[in-house]
Formats: sequence, structure tokens, C-alpha cells
Amino acid sequence: TRNTGLANVAAKYITEKLTLGANLLYTLTRENVRTGVASPDRDKLSPSVSVSYKLLEDKEFRIRAFYKNIYRLPTFNDLYYQEMGNKNLRPEDANQFNVGFTYLETEIPFLSEFVFSIDGYYNRVTDKIIAIPRDMFHWSMTNKGRVNIKGMDVNLKMNIKTGKSDLVKTKANYSLQSAKDATVGSDNFGEQIPYTPVHSGSGSISYEHEKWEAGYNMVFSGVRWIGQMTDRTNKMNGYAIHSIFVTTSYKRWKVNAEIIDLFNTQYEVVRFYPMPRRNFRITLSMDLGK
Repeated sequence: TRNTGLANVAAKYITEKLTLGANLLYTLTRENVRTGVASPDRDKLSPSVSVSYKLLEDKEFRIRAFYKNIYRLPTFNDLYYQEMGNKNLRPEDANQFNVGFTYLETEIPFLSEFVFSIDGYYNRVTDKIIAIPRDMFHWSMTNKGRVNIKGMDVNLKMNIKTGKSDLVKTKANYSLQSAKDATVGSDNFGEQIPYTPVHSGSGSISYEHEKWEAGYNMVFSGVRWIGQMTDRTNKMNGYAIHSIFVTTSYKRWKVNAEIIDLFNTQYEVVRFYPMPRRNFRITLSMDLGK
């Protein structure tokens, strides 16, 4: 049993151009087990501050920055799951620094919406929680003493008007992430941490006409490593997964049909656990609010 208490103090200041925010979160946990030894109780203060400033009078063009402390407690599976759990896991503590800008435009000819954002970040993570395979069937949870993460996220969204009720909708995002083991004395010091690609992203394009929409999605991941990079057997190749879909709606109802992994690509997110190849999915949903 875990009893958790959360108390947060927040403040925000807003003008037409400037937004300032600050938070202070207190986390308290108390754990008990019927048998064995419980994970230690935890108490933590986590601050965060943010600022956003509008640079142009007549355009939604903003620069933003934030600092945030994130305190991630191990889950019950992380701590207690049979053979995999580790009750001595320490919480993951991260200090995040982010600077970026966003641009939103709705008055470009032939476009109903154009959104672009780019962010650069630096994270210092202590006791990062990761899963390491012991063999093909058994995993164990462990703390990676120190990880330094530097990266950049780029996002683009653009809707193109082709008629009164017709739209070509496009989205794309790309992530560049260097997540290096900075634990003194580690065999992997200075290397990318397991299962974390340097390059990853996704993209989509679809055509919308009245109550119908059809489109294409793609998700890709670059090369990953599951151990020391000096051992080439630890290298996992990148992959790209392509899918297509058709969606229609009638009153409260919506039907979505998909072909996932269109080109029948064989790939693994986790070593020795192959993902499904080409598969099909039909989803029926109803909006109770209409």
C-alpha cells in the first residue's frame, strides 16, 4: 500500500505580452507491505518557473523558457513485480532547462492554420530508472546514477485549404537527443543510454472532405544500443513504420479503419521481442456529448 500526499503552491502573472509562472510541489509517500521489506518513505520539494514573451504586436510569435524539477517515483511494478522489481530503487530526479519559441499564423493565403515550434533543452537526471534485460525472458529495474540529456524538438503543423470544406492536414515532428551516461566509474561512461535513439520523429498527411478523412502516418526511430557501444552486437538498427487510415463520422458515431505497418516491416522496440507486422484495426466510437 502506498499513501501519497501532494501539495502545490502556484502563482501566475499575465499581461498581453508576458506570462510568468511558478510552482512549488511537495510530494510525500508512505509505503507498507504485508510481507518482506517496503520501499523507503519519501519527502520531496519540486520547484518550477516559466516565462513566455510575445515578440511582435500583431503576430502570435512567442519566446519561452522554463526550469522544472521533476521527481518520478518508481511504480509498483518497478519495485515489487516478481523477478523484475527492485525495492531498493531510488526515485528519479531531473532538473530540466528549456528555451524555445512558437509561431502561430491563421492569415496566410490558402492556409487555415500554420504552427511551428522549436525547443532546445538540457536535462540533468540523477538515478534515472531504466529496465535492463538479464536474458531473453527476464528483465530487472535499476538506477543509472547520472544521465545528462541534451536535445532539440521541432514541431510543424500546417492545414491547407483546397475548398470550402476540404483540407489537406500535415504534421511533422523531429527529436534530436543526446542522452549520455555521466556516472563516474560506469562501463558506459560517455555513451548513449540503452534504448534511447539519437534521432526519432513522426509525420502525417491527410485529406479531409466534409465527414470523411483519409491519410498516411509514419513513425521512425534511429539506431539504439542495449549495452556498450564498443560491442557491435549491442547495436539495434533503426526502423520506420508506415500506416494508412480512413475515418468517417455520422451524427454521434465515428468509424476509423487502419492498416498499420503497411510495408510489413520486421522491427523490434526491445531486443528479442519482435513487434507485429502488417495488421489491421477498426475502431468504432460514440460521442456522448453531442
